[in-house]
Amino acid sequence: MGNLYGNRQSVLAVVLSIGLYIYQKILDGRELISLLYDTDFFFQIAIYLFIGLVVGYSIDRKNAQIQNQEQKIQELEGRYEFLNGVYNEVREVKDELQLRILKSGDSYGKIYSITKELESLEPEHVFNATVNVVRSIMSVPNVSIYTVNRSRTFLRLVAHSSKNDTQAPKSLKVEQHEFITTVLRDGKVFINKDLSDGAPLMCAPIYYHDQIAAVVAIDGLSFEKFSLYHQNLLKITTDLVSSALSKAFAYIEATENQRYVAGTSLLRYEAFQNILKTKRLAKEQHQTPYLLLRASKKDMILAEHADLIDGMLRETDYTGLDAENRLVILLSNTSMEDANHVLQRFAEKGISLRVVEEEL
Repeated sequence: MGNLYGNRQSVLAVVLSIGLYIYQKILDGRELISLLYDTDFFFQIAIYLFIGLVVGYSIDRKNAQIQNQEQKIQELEGRYEFLNGVYNEVREVKDELQLRILKSGDSYGKIYSITKELESLEPEHVFNATVNVVRSIMSVPNVSIYTVNRSRTFLRLVAHSSKNDTQAPKSLKVEQHEFITTVLRDGKVFINKDLSDGAPLMCAPIYYHDQIAAVVAIDGLSFEKFSLYHQNLLKITTDLVSSALSKAFAYIEATENQRYVAGTSLLRYEAFQNILKTKRLAKEQHQTPYLLLRASKKDMILAEHADLIDGMLRETDYTGLDAENRLVILLSNTSMEDANHVLQRFAEKGISLRVVEEEL
């Protein structure tokens, strides 16, 4: 009992053993008074007491030492966890500072690479390049760019990037999304501090002529980069995009007579091909769908249908001419699944179109 449980149980076992020994002597014919004068009896009892107390004390001492060592181990594990946490925090700070030093040391090259990629006189190319620039600078997987319509009631998706192959909403109604209302009202970078569902982690406006022309939304930002530094970094990036976009819009306004067919909103062949090339590139890089429709009749009277077609299109869609002067319509963010619905809608207005199969 002493080996198993320690001193307290060993004392109880000694008492029971002495009682059993006395009972055995009485059964052998001895009397209780005579046992008090028997030295062998007291020697046997002394052996019981000695063994019980020594074994019980030894086991208690061993258990106390084990408990003391376990307590020390727990204290050391707690210290180790604390030091390991401090080490990880210091390492993250070191990596962040190292990254900033590298970016700061290469700031001229970084700015040059950004401006070079955004260097285009075609707004569609600027939007597509913005996705690559923001994704590279902010180190995020999901980047979406929306243009604001004239009435500031809807946002239309023009470019999108996602590693998860999840398509962003094609249209956003301003009054249904508080973060859009906040960006359009304040004109500042929106930070989703409450981590609300349905809102990106960060959202920043892109200006043209002191008006918000587009909105950049990013998602998938790691917790360590959810900081004021990256907020300022996004603002600087969108400012560079705003500058490049202003140049592109200014060029389009200056060359409007050369880009459009006189008296219509139809793009000439060269201008339309430039936009189509950008759409192909966006589809290859970011899987952004588009749909190209062509008029069935070669001699369709363009002036009669231009205004009618414009009323049926979104701000992100384009109409133009192909090499054979046939009417072509480019629908942004429209997949082949929507083709039947789109063709039927045009057919109801007396416009016969077909999908350009070689673009699929």
